[in-house]
Amino acid sequence: MKKITTLFALILLIQFTSCSKDDTVINTAPIIKAQAFEVNEDAILSLKIVASDLEDDELTFSIKKDDNNLFAFLNDGTLRVQPGKKISPKTYLIDVEVSDGKLTSTATITIKVKAVA
Repeated sequence: MKKITTLFALILLIQFTSCSKDDTVINTAPIIKAQAFEVNEDAILSLKIVASDLEDDELTFSIKKDDNNLFAFLNDGTLRVQPGKKISPKTYLIDVEVSDGKLTSTATITIKVKAVA
């Protein structure tokens, strides 16, 4: 009887340890919040857009809406004025999308360009 009890306990132990929680990796969307910048019209525009990802996936940035196609991203998430284009004193609203390769998030970036006397 002792052997049966020991065997039964061993079977239960193996069964409980092999039935661990599901180890499926859950991917969450990147996090990007609305951001605002002020620059002088004669400044060289180089703005680092901040975003993060809980799983530390590599992030890529793209522009979804832009005034007159004035802006572009470098690979590191730096926002620049397109080559050959100029910005004028006004407020620009740019819808930016960040992707971790699977999921995306969008935020509005506000750039206020101030006139230089």
